[in-house]
Amino acid sequence: MSAGHSVSGSVYCSGSWVRGRVEYRDGIISRVVGIDIVGDPEPPYIIPGFIDLHVHGGGGADVMGGASELATMCEYHASNGTVALCATTVTAPLADIDHALSGAREYMDAPVPGAAEVLGVHLEGPFINPARLGGQPPFAIPPRIELLAGWKDIAPVRIVTLAPELRRTSSERSRCASRSTMATGALWKP
Repeated sequence: MSAGHSVSGSVYCSGSWVRGRVEYRDGIISRVVGIDIVGDPEPPYIIPGFIDLHVHGGGGADVMGGASELATMCEYHASNGTVALCATTVTAPLADIDHALSGAREYMDAPVPGAAEVLGVHLEGPFINPARLGGQPPFAIPPRIELLAGWKDIAPVRIVTLAPELRRTSSERSRCASRSTMATGALWKP
């Protein structure tokens, strides 16, 4: 166990600012000591790290590029206050998604110290509506349980974007969603 450390400044805690000190050990906050409430906080500012659940890239790097690009991306996001993120894919050929997931697994097994933590993958596509791609490339396919199961064997898929309006049974959508922590998607009116 390492020695305890602290940092002092304007601390955002429980919805308000206090002039105080954050004490931590082994990278975990042990307590926050507030000295007085600050109307207008002054630097240095101490705030909780951000968690971003939808990140395609950053710092010139892209999730689809694999582990080395994830390292660059996670260092960039950490430098801007993000402490953890979900690496978000795009709708792409299946081999490209396999590559992105393998890269996420490789990075998660050997993360860069001080960089943002990859919590898992947000699969944004390919299970989206091909008639409503928005900014996604044209590689959308219907949800396939076996494909999602195989991807979850490669890396932890935490979020799946599904198009609920596609002609799939609610049972198929539910089974697809249950293999992930969360399923999201937009319902478009025809």
